[in-house]
Amino acid sequence: MCRAVRFDESLERLPTAEELALLATASLKDEANLFPKPGLVNWRSSGSHTDMTIEMRHAAVDAISSSFKAMADAAKKADRNNPESLSALRMTVGAIGRAAEVAMLKATGGVNTHRGAIYAQGLLTVAAGLAEERSALAAERVAALAGHIASIPDPGFEAPATSHGLVVRKRLGLPGAREEAQSGFEHVRLFALPALLKSRKAGLSESQPRPSRVPTWPTPPRARAARTSTK
Repeated sequence: MCRAVRFDESLERLPTAEELALLATASLKDEANLFPKPGLVNWRSSGSHTDMTIEMRHAAVDAISSSFKAMADAAKKADRNNPESLSALRMTVGAIGRAAEVAMLKATGGVNTHRGAIYAQGLLTVAAGLAEERSALAAERVAALAGHIASIPDPGFEAPATSHGLVVRKRLGLPGAREEAQSGFEHVRLFALPALLKSRKAGLSESQPRPSRVPTWPTPPRARAARTSTK
């Protein structure tokens, strides 16, 4: 059920905003379809989510697809070497992201399916859109630039009073999605991406390596300690 969409690396040009948006949205649909994915919505079941279906997640992605193009367009007009330009870009993509959340909630009847994905995927789309040469599209460089953008204050952001993520962060004393993004997606780079590249090198198809990334994700030491203390 997973469908690989990858930019043709043989082309001697940078991806367009439309192509970046296609990659962003296609990857989110692939993530929704991914099986096995314990407890989460996939093409075979809704897992532990009684309020979500695979059709709902696909509809949400369709509703936010234009937002990724808008983010990529804004990035391509910005100057990555100018701090003021990057600050203005951060404010613009923040506003686009919040509008995307509204569109998502409208498509799902109020169910939050992709708030975190809008944030993370939006940052990566913007970082890729800022690339001035093909070498800047290397995963490490895109992630590092996304981390820098995430660290720029967004004057329009209002922290929610509470969320599932905040509850987990307080309980386990761990960083959340924002800190992960600001680190340049450290855990993705150190664990998930190497597992994917290793699988590709072994000759597996694009749909085969994805489930193999799941067991490579480490349990942070503080989380292990917290679990032990509650036993």
